[in-house]
Amino acid sequence: MAERASIVHDQAVDPFLARLALERLHGRIREARFGSAAAAVLGVALVVVGNRPFGGAVLAGSVTGALIMLYARSDRVALIARLVHQRSAYGIDEVRVAAERRVTMEARVVLARSVVRLVLEADGWEPASPSATTCYSRVREHRAAFIAIAFHLSRSESTVHPSCAALLGRLLTEFVVSPIHNELLPAGQVQIALGRIQAGIRERG
Repeated sequence: MAERASIVHDQAVDPFLARLALERLHGRIREARFGSAAAAVLGVALVVVGNRPFGGAVLAGSVTGALIMLYARSDRVALIARLVHQRSAYGIDEVRVAAERRVTMEARVVLARSVVRLVLEADGWEPASPSATTCYSRVREHRAAFIAIAFHLSRSESTVHPSCAALLGRLLTEFVVSPIHNELLPAGQVQIALGRIQAGIRERG
């Protein structure tokens, strides 16, 4: 029987293939942007000189090009977001830049607040979100680890590896693959995930 999809058993992407995919999507974005702009200029010119039917068709092509560009950009952003979870992909410039944004002090404080709120919800001090399916018993079981992580996230003296911040974000928000939201996943996966997150936190000095 195949294992359920989980943040603990996430499949890695080959960095070489990922780089090729990012370059291909970048090329598609560039070509679609140029084609869309050229078609828009030509379409407007045709409409101005009185050839409305053909001009309208060309303008429709411009809209199609713009949609292709948007879809390619969305795919590229999604791939970069996935690669942030992989230390092996940090040799790719776009991935490294996206990863660095995950561990700015501002981003870390926001993440720490989310962790604190989760613990308060689990202990009944904050109202639970009506749309959440959180397994609060699992959160309470690992309360100390969650609090320690939140503490270090909010301290400038601590360094946090971006891949661990990304994993914590998935643990908190991805309901299907997070063991604190999906009771069908083994409870032991919470400890595994928290252990990986804590391993990426260091004290300076």
